[in-house]
Amino acid sequence: MTNSKNDLLLFFDRPREPCFLQKGENTIFQLPEEYYPEKYKKLSGIISNRFGKGIKREIPVRKIALPNLEMPMELPYNSQFSLFIPRHRQIAGKLIDIFINMRNIEELISICSYCQLRINPYMFNYCLTVALLHRPDTKGLSIPTLTQTFPDKFVDPKVFNRMRTEASMNMNTNVQRMPVVIPRNFTASDAEPEQRLAYFREDIGINLHHWHWHLVYPAESANREIVAKDRRGELLYYMHQQIIARYNIERFCNDLPRVVPFGANLRETIKEAYFPKLNSVVSSRTWQPRFENSVMQDIDRPIERIKLELSEMERWRDRILQAIDSNSILLPNGTQMPLDEEKGIDILGDLMEASILTPNRAFYGDFHNMGHTVMSYIHDPDHRYLELFGVMGDPSTTMRDPLFYRWHGFVDDVFVLYKNKLPPYANDKLDFPGIRVSSLSVEGKAGKNTFATQWEQSTVELGRGMDFFPRGSVLATFTHLQHDEFDYVFENSVMQDLDRPVEKIKLELSQMEMWRDRILQAIDSNSILLPNGKQMPLDEEKGIDILGDLMEASILTPNRAFYGDFHNMGHTVMSYIHDPDHRYLELFGVMGDPATTMRDPLFYRWHGFVDDVFVLYKNKLPPYTNDKLDFPGIRVSSLSVEGKAGKNIFATQWEQSTVELGRGMDFFPRGSVLATFTHLKHDEFDYVIEVENSSGKKATGTVRIFLAPITDEKGNKLAFNDQRKLMIELDKFSQDLAPGKNTIRRASIESSVTIPYERTFMDQTKRSGDPGSKEAAEFDFCGCGWPHHMLLPKGTQQRYPMILFVMVSNWADDAVIQDLVGTCKDAASYCGIRDRKYPDKRAMGFPFDRPVPAGVQTVKDFLKPNMAVIDCKIRFTDTVRVRGAR
Repeated sequence: MTNSKNDLLLFFDRPREPCFLQKGENTIFQLPEEYYPEKYKKLSGIISNRFGKGIKREIPVRKIALPNLEMPMELPYNSQFSLFIPRHRQIAGKLIDIFINMRNIEELISICSYCQLRINPYMFNYCLTVALLHRPDTKGLSIPTLTQTFPDKFVDPKVFNRMRTEASMNMNTNVQRMPVVIPRNFTASDAEPEQRLAYFREDIGINLHHWHWHLVYPAESANREIVAKDRRGELLYYMHQQIIARYNIERFCNDLPRVVPFGANLRETIKEAYFPKLNSVVSSRTWQPRFENSVMQDIDRPIERIKLELSEMERWRDRILQAIDSNSILLPNGTQMPLDEEKGIDILGDLMEASILTPNRAFYGDFHNMGHTVMSYIHDPDHRYLELFGVMGDPSTTMRDPLFYRWHGFVDDVFVLYKNKLPPYANDKLDFPGIRVSSLSVEGKAGKNTFATQWEQSTVELGRGMDFFPRGSVLATFTHLQHDEFDYVFENSVMQDLDRPVEKIKLELSQMEMWRDRILQAIDSNSILLPNGKQMPLDEEKGIDILGDLMEASILTPNRAFYGDFHNMGHTVMSYIHDPDHRYLELFGVMGDPATTMRDPLFYRWHGFVDDVFVLYKNKLPPYTNDKLDFPGIRVSSLSVEGKAGKNIFATQWEQSTVELGRGMDFFPRGSVLATFTHLKHDEFDYVIEVENSSGKKATGTVRIFLAPITDEKGNKLAFNDQRKLMIELDKFSQDLAPGKNTIRRASIESSVTIPYERTFMDQTKRSGDPGSKEAAEFDFCGCGWPHHMLLPKGTQQRYPMILFVMVSNWADDAVIQDLVGTCKDAASYCGIRDRKYPDKRAMGFPFDRPVPAGVQTVKDFLKPNMAVIDCKIRFTDTVRVRGAR
C-alpha cells in the first residue's frame, strides 16, 4: 500500500501522544514491533488491540534500516528546544537532513513513526515542518500552525484546566463546546507601564509570524539550498527593523517613549521585568521570569554545550562594528570582503545572525542568536539551579518580552550604522519620470485621513493540541488572561555569563561583547574577515545581507567562529537571565522562543540595538541620487484613502476572534477545541492614487506605500532623518500606467506585507484543493507574514496623526524576472518568496533605508514628482466587536 503524504499531517495531531494512539478521524499507525520503545514492547499486542477498536483506517508502517539517530536523541525528550542555542540548531539540522534524505513518503512516515516516540516533541515538530516545506514530494501540504499543535506557548495554563472541565461536561464530540473565555490582562497589572504594549507583544498572530519566519529561514542544514535563501541576511535586518518601527509607533500611541536599544553595553542593568505566565507541556515547567534589574552574565551550561563570556559577545559586536566602519569584513583566509551597496546589508545580516552562510563565523561569532541565548539564561547562566531558558530563547515566545525589542533595537542600530555609510538615493533612484502622484488621502468611517481602531474578540479552536479526554472541540475566547495579584521579592537581575550543562551552553558576556564589537568593526571597515584571512566587502548590493547573516548565525554566516552568534545568543542569555548557571533548574524564558519572544519588552530593546547595528552600516552608504529616486515622465497627482471611517482616516478597535487549538491538546474526548481571544483590528480601506504618465508611452511602476508618525513621544515634530527610520511599509505592488491619467484603487486586504486572518489562525487542514493543487500550494509558504489585523498601529481615541507616503518607482529598475507560478507571494515584503529570489531589486526599505542629503530636512524636501505624501489620522475606538458579527 502506498502511503499518502497527507498521512504525515497526523504527526501534528496531539503531538505528545504516541503515534500508535488514535490520530485524526479514527486513524492509527500500525508499527513494527521493533519501533515500540522498550517500555511498550511487551505490551505492543495489547496496545494494538486496545486502541484498534472503532478505528476506521489503519496505516501500516514499513520497517526500514534506521539512520544514526544518536545526535537527534541527544536533546532530552522532556526538555525545552531553542533555535537560538547553537547545539540545539546543530541537532535540529541533523534531524532535518535525515527527514529530507528519506527516499520517499513511505520511508519518511516510517522514520517519523520511530522518532515521534523518542525525539523531543518541540524539535520533532520543527524539523518535520521544515522538511515538509522543503521536500519536493510534500509540497501542497497544509501544515498546522504552532497554536494548533502547541497552544501552551501562547495560552495561559489556567485555561487548559477549564477546557478539561468543559470537555468532561460535554462528552458528545459532534456537539460544539462552549468557548472558554480568557481574561484580557494576565502577564502584569496596570501598575507596569510596559503592560500597555501587551496587546502587541503577546498577540498570537505576531508571535506566530516570528516563529514562522525562523521556520522558513533555518540556519543549519547540510543542504545549503534550505538555508541560502535570496537576500536572507538583508531580510533578517528589514523584517526586524519593521518590527521595531511598528513597536515604537505603538509606544507613542500609548504615551511611552521609543524603545531604548540594549546591546551597546551588555553589562547594563535591565530594568524591565517579564513574567510570561506560561507553562511548557513538554518539560512540565513554567517559563522562567526575568526579574527587575537583571544583569546578563557569562554562560557556562555544559548540558547545552554553551560556554560564553560576555567579553566574547563584546568582541563579536566590536568586530561587526569595525567591519561596518571599514566597509568590509575579514574572511578566514585573511582577505577582505567589501560591504558594498548591493550586497553589504545582506552580508551584514548573515554576520549578525550566524548560520552556514556566515562569512568567517569563527571571527564574527553569533552575536544576534547568542544575545537571545544569554538573555534567555539570565536567571541561571551556569545551570546551578537546573533551570531551562526563558522566553528570549525561543522564536515563538521571544517577542512577548520587552527585552526583545531593546535587543533588536540595538541590532537594528548596527544595521543602520552600515546604512548611514551609504549615499542617499539620487533622484534617478527615487523619481519616476512622467509619473506624478497628484493626490493621496485615506477615507473610512472615522473620516478623512483618519484610521480607526478598536478591540475585537475572537475564538480559537485548540482541540488538536490537547491530549485529554473526552476528545472534541476545545474553544478559547481571548480577551486577556488574568491572575490573582501577589508580590514577588527577587534579587536584582542582570544578564550574566551562561553556564548551563544541560543545554550545553557556556557563554561569557565578554564573548557576546567581542562578537558585537567585531560586527561593528566590520561595519566600520566595510568588510568582514573570512576564515582564510581575506576580507569580504560589505558593498551596497550584498552588504546588508551579509551583515544579517553575520548578526544571526546560520550555515550562511561567513566566519561564524570569529563573528559568533550575537543575535541568537543575545536572546539565549536574556532567556536564561533568571537562572544563567542552571542552579535553580529553571528553563529558558520567553526571550528564548521565537513564538513567545515578542511578548517581552526586552525583545524590542534587544532588536532596537540589533537594528541600530544595521543602521550603522546603512548610514555608511551614500544617499540615493536623483536617478535612483525619480521616474521621468511619471507624476503622482493625488493620494487619498477611502473607507468606512472617512477620507484619510484609519479606524481601529478591538476584535474578538476564535481559533481551533484541538490539535495541540492531549486530553479526551478528542475533537474541536476553540479559544476566543481579543486582538487589535482595523476597518478595511482603499488607497486611491492618481498618477499622470506624460512619457507618451505605456509604463510600469512599482507602487510603494509607507506610514510614519509626525511627532515623537514628547509631541515634538520628528526630524526627517528620524522619521524615515520609523517608516512602516504597508504595501508594494506593480502597476501598469497608460499614457495620461491613471487612477489606482488598491484594497488594504491586498497588502504585500500581511497574510489574512484565515491563514494565521484557521485550521489549515480544512483548506480546499488536493495536495499539489494550485489551491493547496498557495499555503506551502504562506504562513509567513505579518498578521493582517496588525497592519496598522493602534492609534488613539484623539486621532493619532501620521503621514501616508506613496512612491511610484520604475519597475524596469525594480523587477526580478522569474517564474512565480504556483508560489505564495502575498506577504513577500517581510518573508520573500519560497524557492525564488526576493521580488524587488531595490534595497529592502527603499527609499528610506539610507541617510538623505544634508539639505533634506522634511519629507516634502525629499519628494520627487513620482511621490506624494498626505496627513492622515488613526482613530482608535475602545470597543470590542465579535469577528463575523454584523
